[in-house]
Amino acid sequence: MKSGDLVKMKYTMLRQLKNNPFIDYTEKPFLVIDREDRMKIRLLDPRNNRLFNALAESYEVVSAA
Repeated sequence: MKSGDLVKMKYTMLRQLKNNPFIDYTEKPFLVIDREDRMKIRLLDPRNNRLFNALAESYEVVSAA
């Protein structure tokens, strides 16, 4: 993953996010803004234009830039 890629949540995220009221599982793609290191990426949520950090292993590339 690199800046500009479109990624989506892996289905396994549904189980991890079940108890988190701030993020809900979605099939919509997110835009990768920055890759901070090997494990952490910064994403833009298109539903509310919110930036957040996430683990790269929890997302898969839909479209490479």
